[in-house]
Amino acid sequence: MKLILMMIFISVACTKKNTPEGVLSDFISKRFEGNIDKEVIVEYITGELAQEIETMSDEEFNEFVAIDQLKKRKLVISNKSCENNKCYLTYLLSYNTIEDGQKAFQTDTKKIAEISNTESGWKISKITHLKTFHDSKQEIDITDK
Repeated sequence: MKLILMMIFISVACTKKNTPEGVLSDFISKRFEGNIDKEVIVEYITGELAQEIETMSDEEFNEFVAIDQLKKRKLVISNKSCENNKCYLTYLLSYNTIEDGQKAFQTDTKKIAEISNTESGWKISKITHLKTFHDSKQEIDITDK
């Protein structure tokens, strides 16, 4: 009986959301699901990133979450460095941009997420963009429409 209780405790304590990697992965998945609101995003963020999101107007926030034309391909965490209550995760996010129901191009973007261990668990406090690569067989229109 003790063994069963211990296994249940370990499985609950080691859920993905209790790790920096789990929080980042879950946050990105939620973003790509679409129809995300500020209340959901605030569950995952703190610090500088939280201030940016909370001060956005409704129009700015709607533009920030408008990723309907994007389809996540994969998330790869390539490096993790932790010190005290902060972890820095270097990750590569790949996604496709869909236009007229078909893949228009693929994007690979490399970023660093600063994730802090707060009283309510691990939360993303800052995301730094490193580089982006677009792969397309057609010309990419970068002008505002």
